[in-house]
Amino acid sequence: MNEKQANNPLHGKTLKSILNELVAHHGWDGLGRRIDIKCFTSDPSIASSLKFLRRTPWAREKVEHLYLRTIPRNSEPLPVVPSPKVPASQHRIFSMPLAKVYPMYVQKAESKGRLKSEVDEIICWLTGYDTAGLAKQIADEADFATFFAQAPALNPNCALIKGVVCGVRVEDVEDPLMQKIRYLDKMIDELAKGKALEKILRT
Repeated sequence: MNEKQANNPLHGKTLKSILNELVAHHGWDGLGRRIDIKCFTSDPSIASSLKFLRRTPWAREKVEHLYLRTIPRNSEPLPVVPSPKVPASQHRIFSMPLAKVYPMYVQKAESKGRLKSEVDEIICWLTGYDTAGLAKQIADEADFATFFAQAPALNPNCALIKGVVCGVRVEDVEDPLMQKIRYLDKMIDELAKGKALEKILRT
């Protein structure tokens, strides 16, 4: 090892380890505020962020510069800062209209040969809405917080929904509203991946 490498604080650090430390230290919200790129602010995950950063030199440079600005002098891994409880009003997705996301659910399903009616059946199964009630919520442009608050009844079998979506494990999500949204994301993801509808509905 030459002297230049030895004095380089990034020497021996992979992009993945740098990103993991930054996320553990700042959280995705904090990272997105410091570096405003979509992979940090919209359904962030380590895998999708690494894919973007590896093919986008200017973004990777920003990440490395942030790491260098926050790295401890002893070059030990960044300390983990516990994430505070974030009020619902501070989660951008909570105030997002379902009408804005619903077409994305349908497009994702239809692009894989699935049906809009299957998307509707999944949403109704999870929330207790009938198709007319769902259509009204969409037409009224209800946000996610209102949509789930007014839901007739969350399906008791939703606790059987497990796995990773958008870079998070749904059963480990602590915020109740965020977990409901991730349940829905996970089920739509399963639909797009070809899973049988009866299995998605945990019947």
